[in-house]
Amino acid sequence: MRFIFLEKVVNKLSTFLAIFFISFAAVCQNHSEDTQYLNKLSESTLERSVNFSWNGGNLSDALNKINAENSIKFSFSNSSIADIMISPCNYNDIKLFDLFSVIFKNTGFNYVLIGRIVAVYKDESNSRESSVLSDSTEVKITEQNEKLKPIYSSSYSTMLSRKDRIILNRIYRKELRWSARYHRQKKSIDSDTLNKREKNPPSYKQENLRYFVAIDLGLQKNYLKYKSNSQLNWKEDLDWNNRSENNILPTFLFGISIKGFMFGTGLRIQKVTIQNSFRDLKKGPSKTPPSSPSPFESTNVFVTERYSFFSIPVSFMYSKFRKNLWGGIGGGVCFNFISGNESMKNKLKKYYNDSTGTKDYSDNFKNLTTSLFADISIGYKLKNNIVLTGGLTYMHSLNPIYENSLFKLNINSMVYRVGLYYRFNIYGKR
Repeated sequence: MRFIFLEKVVNKLSTFLAIFFISFAAVCQNHSEDTQYLNKLSESTLERSVNFSWNGGNLSDALNKINAENSIKFSFSNSSIADIMISPCNYNDIKLFDLFSVIFKNTGFNYVLIGRIVAVYKDESNSRESSVLSDSTEVKITEQNEKLKPIYSSSYSTMLSRKDRIILNRIYRKELRWSARYHRQKKSIDSDTLNKREKNPPSYKQENLRYFVAIDLGLQKNYLKYKSNSQLNWKEDLDWNNRSENNILPTFLFGISIKGFMFGTGLRIQKVTIQNSFRDLKKGPSKTPPSSPSPFESTNVFVTERYSFFSIPVSFMYSKFRKNLWGGIGGGVCFNFISGNESMKNKLKKYYNDSTGTKDYSDNFKNLTTSLFADISIGYKLKNNIVLTGGLTYMHSLNPIYENSLFKLNINSMVYRVGLYYRFNIYGKR
């Protein structure tokens, strides 16, 4: 029995190891294909022919001119190469590989291609006593330059400073992730077609398009606004008092962000509780001895109104990141579907009819209202795709939620909120 048990364990272990090694081999093969595809893009970029006319100036201006005229992206520190001067030159139909060989010669700097990003790094072996280059209309390529392939690989780690190595590794990882996605989606597109269809290589500052979801939890403080519908002095007559309780306001949003402009919609649920107190005035003789000249007998009445809001906000916000800090300002419109217990129905009917001598009193509870809101938010980036947020929201009601013959009731509110903002599809389609 023991032998049979050990045999089963060995069989299971063998199966697991086989699956593991097959998966590992598949991952390694995909990584190798992605690396080869990225290197082919770099080679095709070096083989591109361009025209370059230069009147003289520093190296950073020369690289910016190549970027503007040929959509070649560079990664360099402007302050470190600002003092490197390049003599006037004029080349027609020159390959980028040859042009870079002339520009970077004897400057103390060199370059390496990572995908289609040209990264500039410090290279002491490429310097001489004079950094000013002579003007020449012919390009001479030495055997050393013919053998050199300035395409990023692990061998570059030995010749770079720690700072340059960290920067280039970061760019390489991002380019490799892009290459993996694009390689699978566009296998049939060769590098020439790719350069025509995509003039701009990946940008690592902020993606133009991404999706987001946001969850907020807010403390809502309501401000009750009564607008009279009658000439009666009902507030003083009834000794009207009211207050609204603070409540918790959960909000869920989802949408898209385009170049920092966020458009979203979602769901917001809230409950509003209003405590009312007023005197119930009854005409007729007093039941107590006439100690007061008032012909009315009054008793206090307490009424609690409870309304439930099921709201759909449509929001707009402009947001911006600065390092790990995030800020945004915006607003929108909210459509509110309301249900309530209608506890105020006919509570003021007797007062109105007796005061006006009519029977025209009416109540109207609204089921749908609209409101405008304004947002201001700040946040801190916890991870690459999660932001902890906080802010203020002011909501202004455009319609009353309750109306009778005496007044209209609007509810405005201020919301103090905290929440999480989650971004996905960070590296958008390119």
